[in-house]
Amino acid sequence: MNHNFKPGDLAILLTDVGPLVSGAVVALVRLVPAGYRFEALVSNVSKGETVLKRAMWRLDHQDIPQGEGAMAPESKLMPLLGDFAPERQKSQEVPA
Repeated sequence: MNHNFKPGDLAILLTDVGPLVSGAVVALVRLVPAGYRFEALVSNVSKGETVLKRAMWRLDHQDIPQGEGAMAPESKLMPLLGDFAPERQKSQEVPA
């Protein structure tokens, strides 16, 4: 599902992500590509290097502690603003 998200867009989480619960409104920071490598931390304990299997959006929310991050795949995000539905052909007026 491609919503054509852009950095700065607002979205609603469809599932829990880290400290964020389903239904939370988040701002999208940047799209992190598949194959990106980073060191995963859980409770300040290193869990080793992790490689993303698919692209994910880096999220911003007031409940994410500074210096930490949360990510979610596009399939777990619902756009909050804008018209993301495919354009439909406008019906033509029928002459009377």
